[in-house]
Amino acid sequence: MLLFLAIVLVLVLLLLALSIAIEAVNPPRCTAGWALARHLPVDPGEIGLRFSSWTLDCPDGTALPVWEIPIDADAAGGLTVILLHGWGRSRIESLGRIRPFLALPPGTVQRILLYDLRGHGDAEGSRSRLGWREEGDLLELIRRCGARRVLLGGHSMGGVIAIQAATADDPTAGSIVGVIAWGPYPDIHVPLRNRLALKNAPTRPVTDLALLLLRIV
Repeated sequence: MLLFLAIVLVLVLLLLALSIAIEAVNPPRCTAGWALARHLPVDPGEIGLRFSSWTLDCPDGTALPVWEIPIDADAAGGLTVILLHGWGRSRIESLGRIRPFLALPPGTVQRILLYDLRGHGDAEGSRSRLGWREEGDLLELIRRCGARRVLLGGHSMGGVIAIQAATADDPTAGSIVGVIAWGPYPDIHVPLRNRLALKNAPTRPVTDLALLLLRIV
């Protein structure tokens, strides 16, 4: 009887960990419909900014949508500011972090880029990697836009990716002049625990098992 209960408990833990792992790499898609339901702007144009849309095509077939907002076209030595959102959010959320950069003296910022991380927003052909090796996408974005002086701003998981990009052993990282990180976490367990706690769901050791499953697959 005790053996049967132990087997049932193990199976329940495995199923719970599997569901957490699946949700972790397939976060909610915060797209235009999500923004409209919350009375939020759906693109830079709705906050009075000119912008263009293009796609960062990654070598593995992933397509990451980008908004490029020109601020001062004559600021040849100005900053390219790239904003990264957190897990479960999108570039739409990053719109709320633009204003401080618009208030900087003329010539300081040349342009601002916002993009959807893997598995988020309107990104195609990918699941979230929870920040693991996602600095490669950011460095590819910097190369693609030809930026020479880059200031990164990242929230939560986006902050971790920004820090990883700035410290990467890659020549492109040399163009990064600074990083602003809002609430970066030292361990992926942090956002997972926080999200589960909001649902009054168990955290560790279930989150440890979920991350182990993700590493295996």
